[in-house]
Amino acid sequence: MVTKVLFKKEVQRGWNVGAFGAMVRHLALVSVMGFSWGGQIYSQQMAAFTIEVSTDSILLGNYFEVTFTLQNANGNNFEPPIFKDFQVMAGPNVSTSLSMTNGQVKQSVTYSYYLEPKDIGNYYIEPASIEADGQVLVSEPLEIMVVPNPEGIIQQPINRRGTFKFDMGSPFGQDFFNNEDFFNGDPFQRIEELRKQLFQGLPPLGFELPAPDTLPQAKPKRKVYRM
Repeated sequence: MVTKVLFKKEVQRGWNVGAFGAMVRHLALVSVMGFSWGGQIYSQQMAAFTIEVSTDSILLGNYFEVTFTLQNANGNNFEPPIFKDFQVMAGPNVSTSLSMTNGQVKQSVTYSYYLEPKDIGNYYIEPASIEADGQVLVSEPLEIMVVPNPEGIIQQPINRRGTFKFDMGSPFGQDFFNNEDFFNGDPFQRIEELRKQLFQGLPPLGFELPAPDTLPQAKPKRKVYRM
């Protein structure tokens, strides 16, 4: 009777080891399938190559931003268009991004330029091209309308990507150094006006300290001698 009980225990122990091994193999298979499924999600996304501008109509004498964006692919040999009707102010500026939303991986690379039209009229930004996934992707041409600007208005390009931009003007105000009174008049008066605007509550420039005899004097201490 004792022998039978021991045999049952050994059989039960062997069954547990086998079940554990099967569970490990099952988890490994699920992990491999998960990685394969994630790769399929990424590969199923179609590659796209697009163009975007900060504005399609602009006053002469201003500049705008044009961006070429490749999505869901690794690109090589980017070929920008020939900007024959525009002056390239800056570029190319290259930026990349990678994100995951609801299990879908999205990546993109952006090539941006700042362009200033050379003259008024309607002009086209010619297509750009890039190699991705064994094929050549081409962006669409985009029309830009340039209108006269007799008043010389300066426009800031609209930033669609949300990056920080700031004005490179004078921190003292646009008319501080352009004011003829600064050079022809009294420059110290202009500086004093600026100081009052920036440092309210502080003593004015050139203030005089009170004379020493007008300051409160400390009373001398009397010595007390005990006999």
